[in-house]
Amino acid sequence: MRQKNAELERFIYTLSHDLKSPLVTINTFMGYLGQDMADNNAERVKMDMDFILKAADKMSVLINELLELTRVGRVVNDPVQVSFQELVDEALNAVAGGIAEK
Repeated sequence: MRQKNAELERFIYTLSHDLKSPLVTINTFMGYLGQDMADNNAERVKMDMDFILKAADKMSVLINELLELTRVGRVVNDPVQVSFQELVDEALNAVAGGIAEK
């Protein structure tokens, strides 16, 4: 139980760090964006917006991956009947390269 709690703590720490990184980027470049807009620097404004959009995209990917992770173990596939020979053939094909190499 303690080991599971320690693993969960490490996972949450890593996750929070990974999610915080894009937020820091967004906050930083929002400040730059305000200054660059005040200076009427269109080139810098575009660059700031690109950084903000990339950070938002990264956060979206991280959140989608997290949601996918929460589904692991909850999604149950319907059983499919497979012939034993088909199963053996598939297993042999999967290891054929290693067998031929030896």
